[in-house]
Amino acid sequence: MYLLLLLKQLVLLLCIGAFSTLNGSSMKSEANADILTMSQILVTDANVTPKSVTQTLKPYRKSTVNIGMCGKQIWVAIPPSALKNLPQNTILYLSSPLMERVTIYKSSGNSNYTLVKKYDYFKRDHSSPYIHFKVDKASPASGYLLHIEPLAMPVDFAIKAASKKDFETKSLHYIVENVALLGFILALALYSFFIFFFTGDKSYIYYSFYLFFLVWHQITYVGITALFVPYSFVLFDSQVTNLKIGLIILASILYAIHFLKVQKGSLVYKLYLAYFVLVIATVAVAATIGLNADLVVVIAMFYVLFNFSAGVLSYRRGVKEARLFIAGFGVVALCYIAAILDALGFISVIEAKPNIVLYATALEALILSIAFADRYMILQKEKQELTALRLKESCNRAKIIEKKVEEKTEKLDAALKAKEMLIKEVHHRVKNNLQIILSMLRIQIFKSSNSEVKKQLQDLEHRINAIAKSYEMLLITENIEKIDMKSYIKALIDDIAQAYNFKQLNIKVVRDIEAIIPLKQAVYIGLIVNELIANAYEHGEPTAAQSIIFISFKRVGDIYKLRVDDNCSGVIPTKREEFGMGLKFIDALVRNQLEGSYIIENKRVTIKLNPDYT
Repeated sequence: MYLLLLLKQLVLLLCIGAFSTLNGSSMKSEANADILTMSQILVTDANVTPKSVTQTLKPYRKSTVNIGMCGKQIWVAIPPSALKNLPQNTILYLSSPLMERVTIYKSSGNSNYTLVKKYDYFKRDHSSPYIHFKVDKASPASGYLLHIEPLAMPVDFAIKAASKKDFETKSLHYIVENVALLGFILALALYSFFIFFFTGDKSYIYYSFYLFFLVWHQITYVGITALFVPYSFVLFDSQVTNLKIGLIILASILYAIHFLKVQKGSLVYKLYLAYFVLVIATVAVAATIGLNADLVVVIAMFYVLFNFSAGVLSYRRGVKEARLFIAGFGVVALCYIAAILDALGFISVIEAKPNIVLYATALEALILSIAFADRYMILQKEKQELTALRLKESCNRAKIIEKKVEEKTEKLDAALKAKEMLIKEVHHRVKNNLQIILSMLRIQIFKSSNSEVKKQLQDLEHRINAIAKSYEMLLITENIEKIDMKSYIKALIDDIAQAYNFKQLNIKVVRDIEAIIPLKQAVYIGLIVNELIANAYEHGEPTAAQSIIFISFKRVGDIYKLRVDDNCSGVIPTKREEFGMGLKFIDALVRNQLEGSYIIENKRVTIKLNPDYT
């Protein structure tokens, strides 16, 4: 898209160049006598009259007059001999569109001068950018005297002759050519301006300002301002030449710093800042004391050389897009230097091609627009490479992280297995120790002849067995931290039934258990169940029918409930003062260890536990 747009711009610039060539070729047929080489000239600082000037005029042998911006007055006497071979109705015109004040006198010999026309740059007619007059062939002995008063513009002109038709054609072509060039440059300025909004790159907006300021300066320099702009603005415009040149340099500095990626703190960056401050100070001083543009023009010439050198250094530093900056600014730098030397009066270029800077700027703008597109493509390529690099680094990092996670996981798995093995070993040792204690108790029970002692030892045996049974359950299940209460209570009841011979007493145990809780709490529940079932057997009064003990342990709503009731034991006391050793043991476990509560109703004990606790 960018290349197609720039290709169209290039075709347009070539068309403008072809139009200019056509204009130049069409003027070859004009009656172009070398008027200045046959004339006499006086350059002076003094105010003299037409009559007195004839005494100091000197022959002139050059085809152009170029005195730069010295501000001196110029008198040019065109003798009748220089006009005698010209056809009737020939137009004489000054080739520079920057002539500010020109007074034309007609001489009839004997130092008699008649005013023909007085031209003022600020009150120019709109027919042509050139000061011109028609040669009067009715008086062969008549000549002309031109009084040129420059104010701020450089003086570089020739006096040429052309037929009326050719002169009108030249004027029209000149206007159309310059308007087309200015339009072309403004289009590229707007192009840069819009790219800034899409990319946010400040170099585009600074370059856009640079082109706008340059166009402002050049519409004056090629004479377009005086033709089409109101008098008040033309007058103002002529007084701000220093400001316009200064703005061009300042915008160019900001553009170059950003486009060339000049590093802050580097020598080039400091020199750019020095130029920036110097230009502001010079323009301010010139505006204060009324200096002409000579000093700013000299600063501009040295800046052009420095800016080109900065582009070369940036390219050598690795800034790829600087190569087109060098090409574009290199072309315009040559034309700038030529125009500056012309303005200072050293060479004469502008007289032959007043819009040479416009052509150079148009070519520079086109090349740098290509540079912008090239810069965009380079940035896109760098972005793609950076994205690919980041993706690669991300993949590598992900692989490294994955590998580390696998290693950590393996270590954690190994540590977890080792921990499980250690915990199981601890549980196994606790179970074995409890079994040893149980064996010792049973021996003691067998040897004891005291029924009361025997009874207490049997109660202790059952309680220790309840604890041992919990560790046994952990060893036969995969979960080493929590116990399935359904299996645990079943195994516990089977042991109690075997010890008390429930079947012979015709007692049936009904279970409704659905709960999995940690080891510590499971042991407490096992001890409570052991006490309640043993209590039901020891204090029960079995009937002829089958006796039933009902055990329920499950979560109901927000709490766990343990319920044990039977139809064979006597009434369980409800007051703590009446509790036996077993109920006191249960009370202590529920309140102190399980942080729960219980209700005793006749032969039913209901215990409520906080689920968060378990």
